[in-house]
Amino acid sequence: MDEIPPDTFAKEGDKVIDEMKLRVVYKSSNGRANSESSGLTSPGAGSDDISMLKNPTSQELATIQRLKEERDTTLQLNHQLQHELDMLRRRRNPKAGGGFSFVFAVLVGLLGLFVGLILNLSLAGPTTSTE
Repeated sequence: MDEIPPDTFAKEGDKVIDEMKLRVVYKSSNGRANSESSGLTSPGAGSDDISMLKNPTSQELATIQRLKEERDTTLQLNHQLQHELDMLRRRRNPKAGGGFSFVFAVLVGLLGLFVGLILNLSLAGPTTSTE
């Protein structure tokens, strides 16, 4: 894509810049629309949505119910997958729970016994027997 030259947005004598304000429509969850008119309006903005909500047909209600069920199923599956992911993370990284592993404790114990044996033998010195 070509870069825009810096003088594109500069206001010069031969360029005319008009400011226009657009209409803003705020829709609340209960279906009512509050509008703040301040200039141009878009044709039929939101009027079809509101009239469709006032007189829903059985097919529309069935579609809405199906979509709600799909949403609930998706949320439940998402929650289940998140739980399984947490379980896998805990199983993969058991050290995250804190504490020492059993193998580490056994190795430290054996090392302590070995050092104690060496110190005992070296500090005991030669044995003298008196007969």
